[in-house]
Amino acid sequence: MNGVSAQAHRAAVAARLAERVRRVRRQAERIEAAADSPDGLIRATVGGHGQLLELELNPRILRNPDSRALAGAIAGTIQSAQRAVDREVARLSREVHGS
Repeated sequence: MNGVSAQAHRAAVAARLAERVRRVRRQAERIEAAADSPDGLIRATVGGHGQLLELELNPRILRNPDSRALAGAIAGTIQSAQRAVDREVARLSREVHGS
């Protein structure tokens, strides 16, 4: 390959990679994942950036007045949903890197 064709090849490779990155970013913006607490009383839905989109609490959860346990259960459920999103984003990222 001469200098001009090598440069054109690198530019084409870079353009393809940039397009794959843009596609993955668009897909990541649409990712949502939900998780339920082990007792099924809490459901958290998070978006592709890990942000909390929705939190559902079954009214039966109020039967236990332990606010510290409730906070821990909510946080744990949100973290489970965030891990699910992280796995999906990692899968999309592998597509960009061709792994």
